[in-house]
Amino acid sequence: MGQLPSSFSNLTKLTSLLLFSCGLVGEFPKGILQLPNLQFLELFNNSDLVGYFPESHLSSHLKYLCVGNTRFSGKIPASIGNLASLEYLDFTYCNLSGLVPPSLGNLSMLTYLYLSGNNFWGQLPFSLSNLTKLTHLGIISSNLSNFLANFTQLTYLYLDSNLFTGHVPFWVMNLTKLNCLDLSENMLQGSIPSSISQLENLQNLDLFSNNLSGTVELDMLLGLKNLTQLCLSFNRFYVLGLASCNLNEFPKFLQNQEGLTYLDLAFNNIHGQIPQCSNQSLFILHWSHLLVLNISSNRFQGSLPIPPPSISFYSISINELSGEIPPQICNLNFLEVLDLSENNLSGNVPKCLGNFSNSLTILNLRRNNLNGTIPHTWTSGNKLRMINLGENKLSGQVPKSIVNCAMLEILDLGSNQINDTFPFWFGNLPELKVLILRSNGFYGVIASPEFNLAFPKLRVIDVSCNSLTGSLPSKFFQSWNAMKIVGKGHLSYMQVETRSFVRGFPDHYDYSMTVTNKGLTMKYDKIIEVYTIIDFSQNRFAGEIPESIATLKGLHTLNLSNNMFTGHIPSSIANLTQLESMDLSQNKISGEIPQQLLQLTFLESFDVSYNNLTGSIPQGNQFDTFPKSSFEGNSGLCGSQLSRKCEGFSPSISNENQGHGSSIEIDWKFVVIGYGSGFLVGFVIGQIMTTRKPNWFVNTLGIMQQKRKRQTWRGCRN
Repeated sequence: MGQLPSSFSNLTKLTSLLLFSCGLVGEFPKGILQLPNLQFLELFNNSDLVGYFPESHLSSHLKYLCVGNTRFSGKIPASIGNLASLEYLDFTYCNLSGLVPPSLGNLSMLTYLYLSGNNFWGQLPFSLSNLTKLTHLGIISSNLSNFLANFTQLTYLYLDSNLFTGHVPFWVMNLTKLNCLDLSENMLQGSIPSSISQLENLQNLDLFSNNLSGTVELDMLLGLKNLTQLCLSFNRFYVLGLASCNLNEFPKFLQNQEGLTYLDLAFNNIHGQIPQCSNQSLFILHWSHLLVLNISSNRFQGSLPIPPPSISFYSISINELSGEIPPQICNLNFLEVLDLSENNLSGNVPKCLGNFSNSLTILNLRRNNLNGTIPHTWTSGNKLRMINLGENKLSGQVPKSIVNCAMLEILDLGSNQINDTFPFWFGNLPELKVLILRSNGFYGVIASPEFNLAFPKLRVIDVSCNSLTGSLPSKFFQSWNAMKIVGKGHLSYMQVETRSFVRGFPDHYDYSMTVTNKGLTMKYDKIIEVYTIIDFSQNRFAGEIPESIATLKGLHTLNLSNNMFTGHIPSSIANLTQLESMDLSQNKISGEIPQQLLQLTFLESFDVSYNNLTGSIPQGNQFDTFPKSSFEGNSGLCGSQLSRKCEGFSPSISNENQGHGSSIEIDWKFVVIGYGSGFLVGFVIGQIMTTRKPNWFVNTLGIMQQKRKRQTWRGCRN
């Protein structure tokens, strides 16, 4: 636009002059600032416009004055305090100098005040404390005073690019209406105060380029529910939890946090690759002090990053990583938890994983594309509590060296291509609670006179979808002591304790598993301690169902379907008072359905279809709720559930226990992990159940996904 004509100073009736980003050059006519009726003057972003404020006679009706991002220089005249109607004042990024005049405190109507980016010196006048209507404030001064706490209406506070030292000012926490707080490019020290969570309206928090250190508390960030922008770059944090914060990009500032020891970015939506600080072919993370890294449940791609040797907890599960597991992973001698599950990793399982760390307790490689054989290098004295190699393409035999894992509690080799006889020696693992071998090529008999299948602590066994044969001896279940206990008392989950690196952050790892029950395939992210299941379905077992199974009074789920069992249904099964699901379908079982099964008042799923059963179906209690499909394929059965009605059938036995329900006396508390943070926790508190308690294990376990399957025939492969 060029230079503004000086004749504009003669426009005495002018009320508004708006010249935003007009490319003005030269000197701004001083007389315009003295026009008697001028109310709005907007000169922002005319970077070559020079100007000066007259000492007196400023336009007394001014409400809006903006000369930001121009070359106005000199001092702010004291007469500016006479502008009683002024509401908006913007001097940002000019060349103004000198003292900030105390008369600014007279502008009682002022709501916007921007003084940043000038050459002011000295202290801010205390008179500014009178500006109680301020909603936006941007200033630069090395000597801020506590009077800023009076600005309780502030929504935007810009204190960037100063030389502030010490801690984050405590009075900032009283400005509860703040939407934006910018303290960037200062020299602030210490940690971010947890009281910042009081700023519930905060949308933008910028602490870029300070000397802040310590812990960024996840709970603090969760309190800032409206936060959309967070800048923490160029500080010295060593603990950072940002789980479940709806991030979609990797925070760039993390590349400069060389002292970081704890990083939790789980349960976000971060995609792409983790930034690499060098062009090395091996992806090694550069945080040399890192102890805990949890970046699970995102969309990371590329090859598997290798943490520094200091790492103890490493979880990168549920991402989109590809390529092989590099053998350098075995250089992490202090590793306790290694969770690489649910990615697209391929190649062999590194042989060194069985003996590289004396502290490793969790090895979870579930649901990848790993092939080859299971390593044979499981050495004695290891501390492994969980080995999960399920849902891969592993083949060959099960190495007997796994018996050296004497502390093992969870073993999942399910959904692979293993071709082996049943590993009897698993029964000698004294701590084993969960054994999943389903959907493989296991064959032969499951019992051997040479081995005692002790399994003293076993609570879950799933050998479904294999080629196992033979009968189940009567003594088969007698030593399964954990299944004989009816759960009472405090609700707890299967988990392993890990070192507590930071106060307030998780100090345990929850066991998880995937099982099929009641026609549903479910992933349990938490396994309740009292949960018990036997699944021998889809094999070639024959003979009678052993009576000894009735001693397992804590059993909740029994699935013997799709085998060749013969004989009768043992009436003693009525002793399994906790049973909720029983599937005996697709066998050769004969005789009648025992009337005693009416005592199973917890039973919600019952299937005896496609057998050789005869007689009347029990009537009453749970049996009135079972569909026709539970009994079809038995030409000799009759009852109200089928189209064949019985004539003169004997009445059902009375049930003295009806209504008394379970002896489990637990005030059920359901804990659901969403993460994360990482992490979000909810509680559903139920009553003490003294009558029928539907779906107690479905309602008390963390079910992440489920898929409907046919009850009468379920496939072995997902």
